[in-house]
Formats: sequence, C-alpha cells, structure tokens
Amino acid sequence: MKNTTSIVTIYTICAAFALSGCIEGEPESEGLLDDEGDEETGEVSQALGEIECASSFNTDRVTQNIAWNIGTTYSYTTADGTYGSDVDSGEDCNSAMNVHFEGYPTDDVAMTVEYSVAWGDTMPSNQTDCERAHLSIGAYYFDESNGDVFRLVSTRVVDGEWSGSSCSFPSTQITKSFVCGGIPMDCQGQPVVSARAYYSNSFAPPTHKRVTARIKRTS
Repeated sequence: MKNTTSIVTIYTICAAFALSGCIEGEPESEGLLDDEGDEETGEVSQALGEIECASSFNTDRVTQNIAWNIGTTYSYTTADGTYGSDVDSGEDCNSAMNVHFEGYPTDDVAMTVEYSVAWGDTMPSNQTDCERAHLSIGAYYFDESNGDVFRLVSTRVVDGEWSGSSCSFPSTQITKSFVCGGIPMDCQGQPVVSARAYYSNSFAPPTHKRVTARIKRTS
C-alpha cells in the first residue's frame, strides 16, 4: 500500500503541474531531433534554387571561358572547401561555389548541354563517412530571349552510397536544350553550375570539401 500511494502521489503532482512541463521529456527529445533535421535541410536548400546563385556578384563565383566543342567536358575544381565557410557573412547563395561557363559556339544550331558536379576531394573511405557525404547542384542559364535574366533549370542533392568496399554518388546530371535565334551568340546560354560537396555533422555545421562543377555540350 505504501508503494502504491507513492505512485499515485507522483501522478497527482504531475497532473496538477502539467502546464509547468512536469512530463515534457519525450516531446522535448522529439523536438531536438526534428530541429536537427530541419536545420540541415534548411541550410542545404538555402543555396539551391536561388537566382542569386547565378546573378549575384556578392557570392563565391568564378568564370570559365569555353569553346563549346561538342563532346568536350569543361570543368572547374575548387582549391579547398572554404567556399562553404561563410554562411553568416552576408553573401548571397551561401555554402556554394558558382561557376559561370561563358563563350560563344562557332555554329548557329540548337545545342544541348549537361550540367553535373563531382566530389573533388579524397573519396570517403568508410561507410560512416560515405553516408554523411553529400553533393548538391543548382543548374541555371541566362535567358537572352525573355528579359536577359538568369533562370533556374533544376536542382539536385545526392548522398554517398557505400558498396561494402568503396563510396560512390548517384548521377547529378541535369540536361538543358538551348534554341538558337540564327546567330551563334544566341546559343551561349551562359550556364551556371552552383556546386557543393560536404559532410553533414550531427551537432556542428557541415564540413565542406573540394567540389568539381562540369558542363558538357552533347549536341
């Protein structure tokens, strides 16, 4: 009877002070897990799909002049992962390296290009690191026919996949066809690849790694 009375007393006290958070332990834990996931997702999406990734000069960007030869892959690899260390710096399109591929084709026919990104650093060597490794890409083009503005083609985020002995990433390829207006410069499209390679961390900001941005004219 003594033990039963004690249990009843505890529940009575909790009921009386429920509004004060006497039994909030479980919901609080769930909230922490949700916040962690939302924070990572929000941080990733912050750089994906924003037109500022292509149009702003207040961001990490570089220009690559290319010849637009069919079948040639043009690429740029960052020297390190510092492009992703300025989340709170006030820059636009934080956490991504934005590569502008510019130049004029020598022909005046329509062309199709493939955008992609690749892990530019040492590949993860174990399952734990592989599964917390991610690549993200935002593909943009300059629309000269409709307002001379940058437009978004698509975005993609892929996760590292462990095969049992090595790590690899699913395809990040995004394809876009440009229609020429009769002169070569109408076909340039000025494609921009917003690229990012990083490790997600449970209780700390992501660790950015070298990333490769690529463009290839296929036709």
